[in-house]
Amino acid sequence: MSPANSSTSPVKLFVGGLSYDTTDASLSRYFEQYGQLESAVVLRDPETLRSRGFGFVTFTRKEDADEALDCKRHMVDGRKVETKLAVPRSASGSTGKHASSSTGKHSSSNKANGRSG
Repeated sequence: MSPANSSTSPVKLFVGGLSYDTTDASLSRYFEQYGQLESAVVLRDPETLRSRGFGFVTFTRKEDADEALDCKRHMVDGRKVETKLAVPRSASGSTGKHASSSTGKHSSSNKANGRSG
C-alpha cells in the first residue's frame, strides 16, 4: 500500500469495562500491540480520582484502530473490555447523562411482550 492510500488521521476508540486498577500506562501497554498510540487515558472521578471504569485510546493510524476493533476479545488487567469507535459528544445527539429516558421508567417490559406501547 502506498503512503498516499494510508490513513494517517488519529482515530479514537472508547474502551469500556476497565478494572478500577487499570492505569493509563497499562491501557497503553495493552493496545500498543495493535499499533502506535497517540494517547491512552483512563477517565477518573475528579473528586476521588477513582477510575470510572472506561477510557480512550487514540491510534495514530486508522488501520491500527481498525485492527483493534476487529479483535472482539480484549483482556486488560484481567478484565474483558469492549471497544467501540469513539463518537464526539456533539455528534452523539446526547443532551445529558440520562438523555435516553425522560420519564425515568423502563419500557423494556412492553418490548419483551411484543407490544410497542
